[in-house]
Amino acid sequence: PVPVEKQVMIIFAATNGYLDSTPVDKVGEWEAAFYRYMDANHPEIGQEIVEHSVKEKNKMSRELLDQLKAAIEEFIQTAAPS
Repeated sequence: PVPVEKQVMIIFAATNGYLDSTPVDKVGEWEAAFYRYMDANHPEIGQEIVEHSVKEKNKMSRELLDQLKAAIEEFIQTAAPS
């Protein structure tokens, strides 16, 4: 099973158009690389999702959403499979 914080991150990426240019047959590869990237470079984002949005049942803050957007854009520019 995929941890909740990773589900949140990939759903956010998909619903905000970050996978639009990724061919359907490459989405699984993109997703796996994205999880590795987030774990290695931005573990605090996943931790924040768990602590505040899952455990405390709060909405994601604007600051957290902005951090997630920036991390996804950084991933796409530097590490996303093509």
